[in-house]
Amino acid sequence: MRLIAHPGSLSLRARLTLSFLALALLPSLTVSVMAIVLVGRTASLVGSPGLQHAFDTSVHVAKITVQKLERNLQADGKLLTSGDLLSEVLATGRAEILGQYLRDELVLRNLDFAHYYIEKDGGLEPFALVASSDAPTGIPATFSAEALREARTRPSVLYDSTLVAAFPVVQPDSTRAVLLLGYVLGDELLPQIEAIIDARDYFQELRAYRRVLNRAAALVTLIVIVASVLFARALARSLSRPVDDLVAAMRRVAVGDLEATTTPHGGSEMVYLMESFNRMTQELRRSREQLARAERVAAWSDVARVLSHEIKNSLQPIQMAIPRLRRRLEHLSGADRQAVEDSLDGIREEAESLGKMASTFSEFARLPDPEPTPVDVNGLVRNIAELHASRGPEIRLDLAPDVPPVHTDPSQLRRALDNLVENAIAALWGGGILTLATRPPTERWPHHVSILVSDTGPGIPPEIRDRIFEPYFTTRVTGTGLGLALVDRIVTQNGGRIDVESEPGRGATFTLRLPVAASPAEARGGRS
Repeated sequence: MRLIAHPGSLSLRARLTLSFLALALLPSLTVSVMAIVLVGRTASLVGSPGLQHAFDTSVHVAKITVQKLERNLQADGKLLTSGDLLSEVLATGRAEILGQYLRDELVLRNLDFAHYYIEKDGGLEPFALVASSDAPTGIPATFSAEALREARTRPSVLYDSTLVAAFPVVQPDSTRAVLLLGYVLGDELLPQIEAIIDARDYFQELRAYRRVLNRAAALVTLIVIVASVLFARALARSLSRPVDDLVAAMRRVAVGDLEATTTPHGGSEMVYLMESFNRMTQELRRSREQLARAERVAAWSDVARVLSHEIKNSLQPIQMAIPRLRRRLEHLSGADRQAVEDSLDGIREEAESLGKMASTFSEFARLPDPEPTPVDVNGLVRNIAELHASRGPEIRLDLAPDVPPVHTDPSQLRRALDNLVENAIAALWGGGILTLATRPPTERWPHHVSILVSDTGPGIPPEIRDRIFEPYFTTRVTGTGLGLALVDRIVTQNGGRIDVESEPGRGATFTLRLPVAASPAEARGGRS
């Protein structure tokens, strides 16, 4: 199995970066382009000759209108003050006659108002104040001395919403007076003229800033692009890093390195995936170990078959010769006869021991195929504890109440548990506690029941822990090295597995995990 990247294909991180970059840039660039276009159109509109001409024309028309009114005031004022008729009216000294005269002139000359002030005690006071009948509202009732002085020094002056011109008059008695003529411009004309001028100045400034606005829009767009790229890379890196780590670990596994693991990180889905990968590699390591163990067992089975055959062939004449030798001891007496009988007893015992060893070899080599049936695990463990209760060490039971039956060969499972208990009792020769426990299926082992055989003996040294299930490997002087190998073979043939945990000086725990027996409903479903 090889993980090969297709030529020309982009990595996951590159694809994620491009995807996030597209998602970030499409709306931002659209807004930026629209802003640049809008600024450009606005600036183009501001700088268009038509708009500028409209502003200039409006201001020019306003100026011409005011200038024309000023000329009219000057012309009308000169005609009124230089004519003999005004002198005759003034000679009467009556304000109502002067007022009627001025009212007629207002109508004739289309003026809005006329005020006549005479000097008195160093100042000016109103003598006749008149307005045309159709003049708009807003005519001042009178003017202050400051306004009158300003009007007398200039051709015309804007005072509030009125355009006023002042003309000096010498009365018949040689006193001085002032005639004010004016138009009412209204409350809207002057603000409108000022608004037009302000708008023209504003758009001229905006046109000057057109290049600055374009550069600002381009700068904002550049900042958005750079920020989007950095954000897209950071986000893609955070999402793809767990995948990259997992791919790297998978490549190690693909070349046979089953020690490869990953440190779960990222989102919950990636954490679950990485944990599952770690469990898979762990299972692969165990499967490889079991396969190697099975291969060694198969090889040693052939050796055991040969050894069993050779031992039995060699023992048969020895066992047959012992009775014949005993019959020939009749002519011996005393110490000689006893010595020969003791030697024959020793030979017989060693022959029986070799016979048992040959039987063990034969059993290991010719272990029959299992005949699995549903087995009550708690009942079997309790029975085994009762059989070994008088062997010496204290035996404790820790049986879970909700353990389902297992699908295994009951006689083979009994043999395996007997071997484990025998090993534990041998390890507790100086005293200790032997514990037999059962556990129901768990989340990690949802389809297996666990049987634990624990002792408080000296434990198993780490350097030999991986070899204890090998055939003919033993640390006991009288052991055959087949007990644990037979347990491992039985558990494996019955679809289970066996694990060992041990710390020197703190005992050892052997855990058998056996498949749960199918319920009646599941069994019917399987048969159908």
